[in-house]
Amino acid sequence: MTRPSNSALGTTLELTIDSLGARGDGVARLGNRRVFVPLALPGEFVRVAIEDETADGLRARLIERLATAPDRVEPPCPHFGVCGGCALQHLSEPSYAAFKTARLVDALADRGLHDIAMAPLIRIPPNSRRRVRFAVEVHRGVVHLGFRAARGRAIVDLTSCPVTAPAIVAALAPLRTALARLLRNGAELELAITETDNGLDLVLIGSEAGSAEHRVMLASLARDLNLARLSISSGANRPAEPIVVLAEPVIRFSGVPVTLPPDGFVQPSAAGEAAIVSVLAEAAKGAKRAADLFCGLGALGLALTAAGIRVEAFDSSAESIVALDAGVRRADLSGRLTATRRDLNRVPLDGAALRKFDLVVFDPPRPGATAQAAKLAASRVPCIVAVSCNPATFARDVRALVDGGYQIDRLIPLDQFLWSPHIEIIAVFRR
Repeated sequence: MTRPSNSALGTTLELTIDSLGARGDGVARLGNRRVFVPLALPGEFVRVAIEDETADGLRARLIERLATAPDRVEPPCPHFGVCGGCALQHLSEPSYAAFKTARLVDALADRGLHDIAMAPLIRIPPNSRRRVRFAVEVHRGVVHLGFRAARGRAIVDLTSCPVTAPAIVAALAPLRTALARLLRNGAELELAITETDNGLDLVLIGSEAGSAEHRVMLASLARDLNLARLSISSGANRPAEPIVVLAEPVIRFSGVPVTLPPDGFVQPSAAGEAAIVSVLAEAAKGAKRAADLFCGLGALGLALTAAGIRVEAFDSSAESIVALDAGVRRADLSGRLTATRRDLNRVPLDGAALRKFDLVVFDPPRPGATAQAAKLAASRVPCIVAVSCNPATFARDVRALVDGGYQIDRLIPLDQFLWSPHIEIIAVFRR
């Protein structure tokens, strides 16, 4: 990052917004430099103040809209513009869909993949996000709970959220009250909340168990809020310790209940998961043996099992594999799905291991699946289904599969991250 020049920093300018950037900011041109303006839309004439300078361009604060774009609509959330959770609530539906799909088209084009037929964007309904992470800080005895602000690290205290599941939003006010009794002044932590079939699963991240009295207070908080389970973790990527379990937090995948590990990964919404499963089920017709790579808790593998396909599932998370295996055994599916811990980035399934499958589905984290995609590209698997939440790494992995002789049979953009710049992708490949 470069330092702001004295001539640029604080300068007030009037500019015309030409396009939207990858993060949803309006983009204008100042000579050969780009100026990023949050909350501005293409076609708008704006007055801005330059606040920062980066390798990408200048970053500005919107002072005034001098001309308004016809694509501008009224945001559905009173927190929009201050809260950093959403970037695009002010954009009309057709332009919003075009922006989302353009992110995928551009990523593929960057890898030399052009003119690929794409299905219309699948929209997930509002108030459906079931897995959320909030920031918490205590200042002068007041608990601030919500998402970080769009600019800066201040916390926007949420009273409503059109993205998040109603059960989670309803818990915010009583959570503030309970945490005010529990946390010391100056405390900072994160709350990971997942809506399960048996109630809310809450993890306090950045919290220590403390004394026996503190544990009693935590258990009381769980009972007062009627949580399914309350756990604590000393920090990000640290193991979580359940403090109290009032109901086993389970999520049913194709009818099979699987116990959620604390802060375990699930698709952001049940509707998004159902959309992925629907595409997978269509692609899997006629398959007999399948591999579910980066399987997590088995949402996709169990859907294949329900269709009568024998599945081998792999993931690097020990907690996920243990939970999936337990769910399989309870459902008496041990002969139809096996769950194995394996780091597919370090030890991908190769040609010999892949030869027995007529279908492979892979759903890696944001960094993608470089090593596994290379092995799949060299395989003879008839059908591959890829799921991704990162257009850039998805395009990289697609390039490997196409270079290996696969064709894209279907490409479906899925809007699982409402009003954000992010997009989920589902693709079907065939030899």
